[in-house]
Amino acid sequence: MENKQKLQKLLLAEQDDLQKVLALSIPDFEVGRELGNLIKGDSDLSDSQTFLNVKKHGTSVALSLKNAQASAKKALAAVDEALLRIGK
Repeated sequence: MENKQKLQKLLLAEQDDLQKVLALSIPDFEVGRELGNLIKGDSDLSDSQTFLNVKKHGTSVALSLKNAQASAKKALAAVDEALLRIGK
């Protein structure tokens, strides 16, 4: 019985963590697109790795968060199923 209570506590904590990931808002890709268009249209900026890195890494963060939220949804479903199995 004690293990069941520990398991339930851990699952509820995991559920809370996953819900926090889902609550994060995904950045708007419009900023990255506009930045990319400005960089392409200006020869001084298009040669600058600094500006290209801003766009590249900003887009990478947004995509990573989007993928993390997709995984969090699947994990949350698994947690819900596990809680049902132990009789939440």
